[in-house]
Amino acid sequence: MKKKLLIFLSCFLTFFSSINVNAKKTTETTTEILTDEEGNEIRNTESDVIYDTSTTEESGDITNYYDMPEINSPSAIVMDISSGTILYEKDINNEYYPGSLVKVMTAILAVDSGISLNEKLVYTEEMRNNLPSDASTISLLPGEPISLEDALYALLMSSANDCSLAISYQISGSDLEFAKAMNEKAKELGCTHTNFTNSTGIYDEAMKTSVSDFAKIGICAYKTGNLSKIMGCTSHTVPATDYEKEKALWQTDTMLFKTHSTYYSFCVGGKVSNSGGEDSALLTFAEKDDKLLVAVVMGSKVANLYKDTTTIFEYAFNNYHIIKPLEDFSFDERISSNVVSDIYYGNLDHDLPSFYVNSDYSLLTHNSISVNDLKYDIKFSANKTAKIVGEVDILYKNKVIDSSPIYSNTDLYFVGEEATEEVIPEEKKTLSGLSIIMLIILGISVVYIIVIIIILKVRKKKRTEKKKNKLASSDNDNSSDNSSDNYSEATNDIDEDDENSSFDDYNEADYFDD
Repeated sequence: MKKKLLIFLSCFLTFFSSINVNAKKTTETTTEILTDEEGNEIRNTESDVIYDTSTTEESGDITNYYDMPEINSPSAIVMDISSGTILYEKDINNEYYPGSLVKVMTAILAVDSGISLNEKLVYTEEMRNNLPSDASTISLLPGEPISLEDALYALLMSSANDCSLAISYQISGSDLEFAKAMNEKAKELGCTHTNFTNSTGIYDEAMKTSVSDFAKIGICAYKTGNLSKIMGCTSHTVPATDYEKEKALWQTDTMLFKTHSTYYSFCVGGKVSNSGGEDSALLTFAEKDDKLLVAVVMGSKVANLYKDTTTIFEYAFNNYHIIKPLEDFSFDERISSNVVSDIYYGNLDHDLPSFYVNSDYSLLTHNSISVNDLKYDIKFSANKTAKIVGEVDILYKNKVIDSSPIYSNTDLYFVGEEATEEVIPEEKKTLSGLSIIMLIILGISVVYIIVIIIILKVRKKKRTEKKKNKLASSDNDNSSDNSSDNYSEATNDIDEDDENSSFDDYNEADYFDD
């Protein structure tokens, strides 16, 4: 009987363990791509690389490989808005006076402030006194209100300095404090050659920027609120107030007008700073064949800026195409099977790993480059961001032209990490639903076995008492010595019967009839 119970319990525990192992090895496969609020793919920017298949330390932009057109302006750049890839460059870090392009950053902060587009701003006497007499305005009068939305149209289309000050004072209390916020935003965008001293762009010798920095600012503006719509608008009307009749606004960027000699059919917006001299600047957005680009040209006369912008846009559109470099990417072909175990898993509380990349990731690259020309370097990082555990560098001629995140469905731990409360995720300390069910079944089975054992012991006791009583009644006439011998012999018979009995011979009715 005891052997059968032990066999039953052993089989059940083996079955329970096998289910738990199988459950742990089951890994859910997903292709979740992490993105930020703007829909851009999140990347792991940390540099603590613990595994790298790179064979070269070279990196750079692919524009270095191609003959780019000559232009008259001393500094220019074309960037892909979606990826930030540079498609054309000429002395992109030279520093220049930005002029009224500054108002693009003013507009970004106005939208970022959270103020409603319908909120009224008020132009004051103090603001008017801070403007030169020849400054460009829409002739607001002191005390005259204007909505933030109308102020943005006037700011970006007609370069209205009165609206610029109305915005900066409303948000920061003064133009100086607003300029500090502008510089903080520039640093946040990765600008390293930029300094703002006012919200208007009125000349200050300390004011500076570069085409590389302002392309980043332009991309931010294009993605902020309705600024791209405003910069692509050719006309707008500011409603009449108690102070003035309605005001008609016209776009100063002539690339948007079909009737103008500078018209460019793919232009979708922009902002011009026309100083009348060699320090003018132009920011332009253009779209063609699903390619959305930004161009910045500085340090030349306006006529040259328009011509050079058209030239570099045509070069970029005609010489670059979109490919999907990770569409057929496979980790199995590029890393050995023991890589993961050599790097990760400082403890045994884990699922089987699963790595994946964004197979739909698109790259704008030169027409001469195909997917077959590319190589890939795989990097795993100790600084994991959410489910991002590394990145794939995409190389052409041993130069990194872009990178894309490596994702994992599994929480990974490094070899050597201690299994502390911080290392083991909380969800791994809780039992799965399947494990809980198995534990309940195991508990019920153990209780059932204990009950059966108790019943058998009670049955044995009852049978012993029954036989004892039977012998006592049949031997009343015998001597006390003979009775003792008979009782001993009967007891041995009972023990023999119990040894031969089994769980299968047990009849529950016998017990209850007794």
